[in-house]
Amino acid sequence: MPPEALVTALQPWADVYAESLWLPLALLSAHLLSLVAAAGVALAVDRRVLRVSAPQTSFASPPPSALLDELADAHPLVLRALTVTLLSGAAMAAADLGTYANSTVFWSKMGLVVLLLANGQRMRRAERQLGAVSPAAATPAEAEPALGSLRAAAWRSVLLWSGIIVLGVVVSNQ
Repeated sequence: MPPEALVTALQPWADVYAESLWLPLALLSAHLLSLVAAAGVALAVDRRVLRVSAPQTSFASPPPSALLDELADAHPLVLRALTVTLLSGAAMAAADLGTYANSTVFWSKMGLVVLLLANGQRMRRAERQLGAVSPAAATPAEAEPALGSLRAAAWRSVLLWSGIIVLGVVVSNQ
């Protein structure tokens, strides 16, 4: 159970939320639209990583700088959309703290979000490693450790986004 002082402090918000016709709809819409945007951009880039850096791909240098540019462009978009997702989700959870504070599914979803953010940091580190490999002097073998890390992060991203979406559906049906 959440602390009584927290429930009491959030009660005015819960009352406003419960009495409003548009507020729950607006928050749920913001939550879902930002989740779709974040996941869509992330999964599109993950797919690109998995296609460009597939082990059977033969190349004389690391993946084109365009891929690294695309990855660098995607991260701020994903983080902004995730911020909206987290803020709208927190507002919805605060309106029904008793339900969410005791939900194993909700906390499992939050755990996946934390893992997703940590994975994003791993992906960024792999991108920096790959960017540090000189395209002019590199061989596929020299780029492979960074590519392997990037591929692993992309696969984890796909799995984590999928888990977050599935658990979100389960939470919404509790």
